[in-house]
Amino acid sequence: MARLLHGLGILRTLSYRTLGRVVLLVALTAVAALAWHYAPQDCSGLGLLGTLTVLALSIGLGWMADLGRWSGRAVLPLQMAIDVLAVVLVAAFAGQKTSNVILLGVAGTLAEFGLWHYFQRIQGFEDSEQKSRRRVQKALWEMRNIIDNIRSGLLTIDTGGVVVRVNPACCRILEMDESDLIGCRLEDVCRGGMEQMVDVILPVARGEAPVARGEAQIKRMGRDLPLGLNVNHVTAPGGRIIGAICIFTDLTREKEMTARVRENDRLAAIGELAASIAHEIRNPLASIRGSVEMLADDLDLEGDHAAL
Repeated sequence: MARLLHGLGILRTLSYRTLGRVVLLVALTAVAALAWHYAPQDCSGLGLLGTLTVLALSIGLGWMADLGRWSGRAVLPLQMAIDVLAVVLVAAFAGQKTSNVILLGVAGTLAEFGLWHYFQRIQGFEDSEQKSRRRVQKALWEMRNIIDNIRSGLLTIDTGGVVVRVNPACCRILEMDESDLIGCRLEDVCRGGMEQMVDVILPVARGEAPVARGEAQIKRMGRDLPLGLNVNHVTAPGGRIIGAICIFTDLTREKEMTARVRENDRLAAIGELAASIAHEIRNPLASIRGSVEMLADDLDLEGDHAAL
């Protein structure tokens, strides 16, 4: 089905492009026939045949250019020369009585073809613009899809500290709605335990150096929430700073894992210390036991004394 539609589109394009050539052929043929009818003494069959041959050659060149086998820009001057030759031939055998009328008709036909060619170029520009617009829209959709589906929060502000854009992860981490953020000043929406985040982002928007792998501690719903932040400039095409973009991540799990690793390391160190102490204690006890056994062999002890 797709191939069929593609083929129909090609045929439609070729039909539009050759329409002007067909109009030219019909018009000049009609003019030649009228000239032959009204001035048969000056219009020979050979002249009429030559005119039609020139027109057929012009149509063939246009068709080959439409098929893409020849470059349209290279063929266009040759087509114009052949069209002029066709006009000259018609005027030559039309006779003095009808030459002016015929030339006016031919000029009108050529003007029509020129307008058709001009509108075709305009249509081509419009098609190219539509394709470019579709490509831009597709790129914007892909970018929006990526931003909306990343797990890290994204927040953009201008130089005045007004929030310009956020993504769903930002709203989830900050536990706020998008409508509560967009268009509001960052200082106003990040109160009550979120001041550290403002202190990291706002200076970058005002021209200070970007922040890589920064951290901020905020309070949400009565609990501390550690964030890892990367803040960079948003610049205009000329390089002028127009804001800042912050990508941040909830570091709660990372902090918990780090704490567990440290706890495990501490317990492992305590275990090693206990093993070392036990070893140091066992060494003198072994010596004492050996001495007691030697004394028991030398002494003749009975009862409780022997057990002791």
